[in-house]
Amino acid sequence: MFLRMAVAVFLAAFWIASAAGAPADGEGRIVGAISFSGDENAFFFDELDLAPGGNDGGADPASRFLSSVPDEIEPYFDLYLYVSKAERGPIAQHMFGYRREADGRLMLIHDWLVSTGRERREKYFTTTPVGLFKLDPERFYEDYWSRTWDAAMPWAMFLDYTLPAGRRTGIAIHAVTGDSKVSRLGFRDSGGCIRLSVDAARELFQDIQANYRGQVPVFATDAVNGGTSRTGDVVRLSDGTILTRTGYRVLLMIEDYGGSYGPPVVASSAP
Repeated sequence: MFLRMAVAVFLAAFWIASAAGAPADGEGRIVGAISFSGDENAFFFDELDLAPGGNDGGADPASRFLSSVPDEIEPYFDLYLYVSKAERGPIAQHMFGYRREADGRLMLIHDWLVSTGRERREKYFTTTPVGLFKLDPERFYEDYWSRTWDAAMPWAMFLDYTLPAGRRTGIAIHAVTGDSKVSRLGFRDSGGCIRLSVDAARELFQDIQANYRGQVPVFATDAVNGGTSRTGDVVRLSDGTILTRTGYRVLLMIEDYGGSYGPPVVASSAP
């Protein structure tokens, strides 16, 4: 018990030190239609075992997604995005997009290669966080520049997540630029963001803005670490109903799960 407490204290201190040195999202500036900011700053995130079976489970992404989402929030979302940040495995470094049907089934509509975080200490710990996330409706940018990494982030869609220190995360889904980075799709290669091809990122960005705006639950603050809940816990009004606000009816699940060894199963899945 003492050892586990000591490790927890060390990790907390490590995170605070990382966060203190990282530039906040608000340090950016808008020039014309392009936003310049110190984003894509990655922080230390603990791992969550969302789906039953953890990394040894054999379920397809749709089933894992549905088993991880609290039943009470499932109807609020119409587009489900599953990202495997695993280094290897048949579904590793893929994004699967599912449209939720009226009967609750998830129908596969997208299967794209991605690049997630390099998972090592650099300027920051270049990890892609795991958990359940919404997208921030106030931070969708067709053209974006990361001052932290001095790199373009076209078609950027930032996660709606507040770090324990009170800062908004710099992690986003965005398009990759440059032939060398395009060739790395399918491998861990980013500073923490989720990279897609330009065509895939543009399609996703435009589809979300055009078709998925609506009321979504407000995720609660995690009582342990002080950041936004990554397990789908919600804020409730005094009468027990879920507090909602206008946003995008899109739910993102990121998991360090590469799938069982064999052809990935990504067909529709019923709850």
